[in-house]
Amino acid sequence: MPSATISVTVSDALGSTATGTTTVTAGGLTTINVGETAILTTLDNGNGNLLAAQPIVLTQDGTPQTLSFYANPVGGQLRLGIYSGNVPAILQAQTAAFTPVLGWNTQPVLTQPLLPAGNYWLAYLPASNTLGFRKADTGGTSYFKSPVTFGALPASFPSAPSTTTSHWSFYVTLAVTPPPPNVPIGIGLSSVSVPKPPNANTVVGAVNVTDSDGGVYPGQLVLGGTDAAKFSLTNGGRLPCSLVVGSTDIPVGNYSINLTAN
Repeated sequence: MPSATISVTVSDALGSTATGTTTVTAGGLTTINVGETAILTTLDNGNGNLLAAQPIVLTQDGTPQTLSFYANPVGGQLRLGIYSGNVPAILQAQTAAFTPVLGWNTQPVLTQPLLPAGNYWLAYLPASNTLGFRKADTGGTSYFKSPVTFGALPASFPSAPSTTTSHWSFYVTLAVTPPPPNVPIGIGLSSVSVPKPPNANTVVGAVNVTDSDGGVYPGQLVLGGTDAAKFSLTNGGRLPCSLVVGSTDIPVGNYSINLTAN
């Protein structure tokens, strides 16, 4: 994970110095479930060779990891996928064909593209009318097309589909959110404790930020407490950057650096 070292160096009137450092690391990957995670109450079946797609909205960029579909009763095979578009249009990801078991079926996505935030569709294609599902006849508009030959999902959703208000117990664990190229180094309080130099009544100092992986990350550095106005950003507010002391000396003491994402 990307990280940055924050170094605070203070000096006193006679040139003695004291330094404190801390390392801030970007947060780990986050998993979220998007779709219908409840076991709905209405039984549904008879959808063999019917390709259906229900809407979801990704509020942040994500990479689909698995697709989960609730089956009851079981029979035949099933394939799951994700389409993009304001209506289902372009296939983005799918699972391999699998034989469902009773209850939740969680299958890995064969390829895991980074999906920008936006409108998507969770799609399923069963091979048998015997396979049953759980649904609710409420919610946004879903689309379906029949007959569709069982197998790999079509690269484009079939034209002139029918619509329904039904949606099924079906969700993606999409969506894993990876650090984007300019991920903030971190959000939260990173304390840098600097001891008093030996000859100090007041001190001046500078804060330097260097990163560990060569990246450049957006962010803002603010001196904690009442002395925030005595520091100013250089390098356009981007990291790595330096904080330099203004015209007023800093009272001796310990300071905290608050790293906040822009």
